[in-house]
Amino acid sequence: TMPLLLFVFTVFTLHAAAPANSATTDTISAAQPLAGGEKLVSGNGRYALGFFETGSDSNWYMGIWFNTVPKLTPAWVANRDDPIKNITSLELTISGDGNLVILNRSSSSIIWSSQARATATDTIAVLLNTGNLVLQNSSSNPSDVFWQSFDYPTDTFLPGAKLGYDKVTGLNRRLVSWKNLIDPATGMSNGYFMNFTFVDNDQEKYFMYTLHDETTVRSPKDWKLYDLTSGCLRNTPLDCSNRSTISTDRFYPMPCVRLPQNDDHSKPAAASSGECAQICLGDCSCTAYSFVKGECSAWHGELLDWRQHQCSDSSSTNGETLYLRLAAKEFPSQQASRRGKTNVILVISATVASLGLLAALVLLIIIWRNRTKLSGGTKLLEGSDIGSLVDHMLHGDVNLDEAATACKVACWCIQDDEFDRPTMGEVVQILEGLSEISVPPMPRVLQAMSGRGSSHSTCS
Repeated sequence: TMPLLLFVFTVFTLHAAAPANSATTDTISAAQPLAGGEKLVSGNGRYALGFFETGSDSNWYMGIWFNTVPKLTPAWVANRDDPIKNITSLELTISGDGNLVILNRSSSSIIWSSQARATATDTIAVLLNTGNLVLQNSSSNPSDVFWQSFDYPTDTFLPGAKLGYDKVTGLNRRLVSWKNLIDPATGMSNGYFMNFTFVDNDQEKYFMYTLHDETTVRSPKDWKLYDLTSGCLRNTPLDCSNRSTISTDRFYPMPCVRLPQNDDHSKPAAASSGECAQICLGDCSCTAYSFVKGECSAWHGELLDWRQHQCSDSSSTNGETLYLRLAAKEFPSQQASRRGKTNVILVISATVASLGLLAALVLLIIIWRNRTKLSGGTKLLEGSDIGSLVDHMLHGDVNLDEAATACKVACWCIQDDEFDRPTMGEVVQILEGLSEISVPPMPRVLQAMSGRGSSHSTCS
């Protein structure tokens, strides 16, 4: 089992303020709330909970941070998307229904709630030594937890926490980065915009991730602050310059996709997927379409909150097919395809050539093994009696000229001088009939096999 790792999803530097006062306990109850200027500290002193401020806009958040790290480094934020401007009258307490809430005392309004289905009202919130904030019954088994911060992580993976999908409750635990270095609001880096790599070899074992190339992003400055909300730029613009002609854009199918959730989409009338595609091509704002159960859907502008699942044997169980509109230049050209096919043919030809050479050498070995039994063995080597080498089970159904050519190629390939031997490319051309082959000199090994002593003998 691999050791538990502390994984901080986003590394950042904060110009932030944290409360200096500490509560004498790691527990919050209805009778003992946590005021805005105070903080809880876990039993082992590693973690603290309270309100902290980031940036220059006086935005306050309730969260958990590493208590022993000099610079404020939050590990969990409750109200990351709803900052608080003034904490003077705020407190973290237990509400009448047993939930943990941020309460504004002056207006008696609840700013944030754990929204747990607590079966008791005498609950307490405890900051554990693991950094997990749990809501539990104060008078029953501590393992009876109604809510815990580990189920709602922000950008930090603490030891003992879980990431993944709960099949019983439907809870999806995942890490989502901050919007930028000073704003804990929900960012866009949740694993779908990153390249993840796990390496395990003889020298090391590690896990890493990289962002996309900054040259394709809309705002490199924001990306350096880990603010990815501006998105990326197309490598090639869509073909929408001339409305009088049909667009040359094409569609790239993305199977097993949860379709985009943005409201900027239409449902034009179309009887087929092809008709739906033509409707999308006729609208320059259309960036994607799908055709599901006889219904056409077209998306306009940016595509928001869509993701691709792992496909199974039946893709419809994991999502639908989304057709992304791309410029024609983004697709491989037909010329490149033909080049690819040619390369495949050459590879196949080279393989066939290798097999042909192997077969020819086997034939020569047969000659050598039967040189004392066969009459006219010299003629076999000369190629004038190749037919006697052919397997009798072929019943003469063989091209003798091709067999003679194969023997000549084999003879060239075992020449004494390596510079006389043909290259694989030349062998392929000869066997395909694209190049003539001359009569090769008799190598010394074949001279010994045939009983010839002259160095001027040939394999003719």
